[in-house]
Amino acid sequence: MAEGDLIPDDQHVLRHVPGSKIAQDGRIDGSAFVRRLDEAGLSVEWRESAGDPAVADQVARIRRTMRRDMRTSHRLAELPVGPTKSKVHEGAAELGLAMDLTFEHAPLEPDGGWPADPYHSEIFGTPEYDDVLARAIGDILASCVSERYSAVE
Repeated sequence: MAEGDLIPDDQHVLRHVPGSKIAQDGRIDGSAFVRRLDEAGLSVEWRESAGDPAVADQVARIRRTMRRDMRTSHRLAELPVGPTKSKVHEGAAELGLAMDLTFEHAPLEPDGGWPADPYHSEIFGTPEYDDVLARAIGDILASCVSERYSAVE
């Protein structure tokens, strides 16, 4: 697993979601998947790159390296790579767009007191923040969430 490697379709990524983007019933709001102005892609963590142990152990390893201030109200939203790519492609086509997402490994070096994050990855191909379709694509991504994990242990 090296920088720039494509994440296989049978793998999963985790997206940090603050409590403000989680409905009372636990659903993740589509705005959690809208790219910020300064981002080239959506920041995620590649779950399986954290090793072969149980999922709970993979998630725990990722929590320890994420560059976020985690709170009990936050969640890590899991996206299955292949099904997410397919659903976004189909949903975008219904909106008249040709859209193919790329899930790419992008590990981070230690920086500013944060540890290295060998699991960091990015989703490329979503609309820019101010694009009118960014929210619609965000809603499609939110509908792909297969699991929600607490952001803190």
